[in-house]
Amino acid sequence: MYEPESRIWRTEESEIPRTLRALVDFRVVQPAPLILALLRARRDNTVSLSEIVKTLQTIERFHFQFTAITQQSSSGGISEMYAKCGREISTESDRSQRHQRLRTFRQGLASRIPNADVFDKAFVDRLILTDERSREKALVHYVLREFLKSESPKY
Repeated sequence: MYEPESRIWRTEESEIPRTLRALVDFRVVQPAPLILALLRARRDNTVSLSEIVKTLQTIERFHFQFTAITQQSSSGGISEMYAKCGREISTESDRSQRHQRLRTFRQGLASRIPNADVFDKAFVDRLILTDERSREKALVHYVLREFLKSESPKY
């Protein structure tokens, strides 16, 4: 999970290590219980790849906005959401129920995304890369990669 390059991923799984790398760059650990459950579900083929990718992308987008840019901290509710959903998809025996739990989780996480005004102001203030502010290098590279990807889908 913290070293996505340490595994050989199939072509159709290429989005998984990309998302995991982004979360490492954001320095977030809260999603660990759910991510580990998703990786286990992928290994055991108990959750579809598309549900796993959608969930990981939602987690990535959320932490980009909530943690990396606006630097908000949760009151513990978000960590609890991750742990609860990870347990549920690990113990649920029905595949369609696992998918429903992931959809519900994604909706809950999306409802906690910072509003656009807060994000826009923080984005402008936060993404400055200088010799004195080199800590932001991974975040700036992430944003530039995402801009490039949106402009050139082949990237």
